[in-house]
Amino acid sequence: MTWSTVPLRRVVDCLDGRRIPLNAEQRASLHGEVPYWGANGVLDRVYGSLFNEPLVLLGEDGAPFFEVGKSVAFYVEGPIWPNNHIHVLRPRAIEPRFLAYCLNSVDYGSYITGSTRDKLTQEDLLRIVIPYPTWPEQRRIADFLDAEIRRICRIVELRQTQDALTQDRLQAIRDGRVAALYEKYGSVPLRRLMRSIEQGSSPQCDAVPAADEEWGVLKLSSVKSGRFIPGENKRLPEGELGQTASSNVVHVGDVLVTRANTPALVGDVAVVDVGGRFLLPDLIYRVNLGADADARYIAQVALCTRVRSLVSAQARGSSQSMVKLRGEDIREWPIPPAPIAEQLSFMDQIEQAGSRVAALRSALARQISVLTERRQALITAAVTGQMDVTTARGVGVS
Repeated sequence: MTWSTVPLRRVVDCLDGRRIPLNAEQRASLHGEVPYWGANGVLDRVYGSLFNEPLVLLGEDGAPFFEVGKSVAFYVEGPIWPNNHIHVLRPRAIEPRFLAYCLNSVDYGSYITGSTRDKLTQEDLLRIVIPYPTWPEQRRIADFLDAEIRRICRIVELRQTQDALTQDRLQAIRDGRVAALYEKYGSVPLRRLMRSIEQGSSPQCDAVPAADEEWGVLKLSSVKSGRFIPGENKRLPEGELGQTASSNVVHVGDVLVTRANTPALVGDVAVVDVGGRFLLPDLIYRVNLGADADARYIAQVALCTRVRSLVSAQARGSSQSMVKLRGEDIREWPIPPAPIAEQLSFMDQIEQAGSRVAALRSALARQISVLTERRQALITAAVTGQMDVTTARGVGVS
């Protein structure tokens, strides 16, 4: 099917001038039930609204414009309060749901500006060209996509639930094994098994990861759920290494603990298991252990529910979006003083269980990826006329 096209300025009114951003303190004082929108979705709930009508919201800056399957446009009804990072569009000559689907199929490469943060200016927004079939066809496409996307999302949610359950299973295995060690050996504070604890520094870095022969300062996200993710770093500019202490160099076998993060993530632990030119930042501790403690063992015990509960009690901060741990807090973590041989046996059991869980999670991730790609392909095909939605119910989704 061949349809005409139209620039966005012909079919919408841009209401960005009525947006009002609120900081965390202001939102706390206005806490309510109305969605407070940012570039990536609902950030909070507030009292009062700026709009109460059918609208389409489109990310302005920081939205995932180039991530397959990630929505950047949203159809909304009812009261909302948008901040200044998301455009507010009032459809006036186009079906609102169809418009949102169109904007989620646009190639934004020709419209985005910004060297460090993707930004869609209002001027570029209004020159976006979209398909423009008849109004009845727009409605048929929107109805079809509503039903099909709902089915796909339901399957994705089921797979995500399965993934969460597999993680819970690994946590239950870890807790059971650690509980047996507590019962057998009791516990000693971590300071009895360590030599020192240190933190690095965070010099000004480039907003890209370091290449193979470059130095990178680790980000908080390099320590995640017991895993070390080396790609999560920021490149240190050439010539800056001399100003960074050599003691900040990260080595294989180092135990890393996040010093500051959200309440759920602070105190996360990982062991560095790959080499590279990485530097310790100021928001991650390195725990230097004594000869009686295996690094992987300490990390796994630190991830058990007993220690994580203690971390929650220890974490301090004036904002619930970011809390911190002191080195003194980490020194007090209770660790079963098992002999090295039993620590290694414990790790064999945990790693075997972890391998089984990782294989299952990998299979689930592949399924979710395929479904996400299918969702995007379906939207693009429907809004561009590559498929006839009147004869395409349930295509390729089971």
